[in-house]
Amino acid sequence: MAATSFVISMSVMTLFWGLIGGVIPWFIPKGPNRGVIVTMMVLTAVC
Repeated sequence: MAATSFVISMSVMTLFWGLIGGVIPWFIPKGPNRGVIVTMMVLTAVC
């Protein structure tokens, strides 16, 4: 039972940070700092 809850919690967190690092950067508006913002989002999700 404990292993199942651990797997579920790890899966939810992985999906959450995967969305932040993989999907959200596509919605950052164009501008002079877009590259910096996208890099920060991806690094936050990966690290």
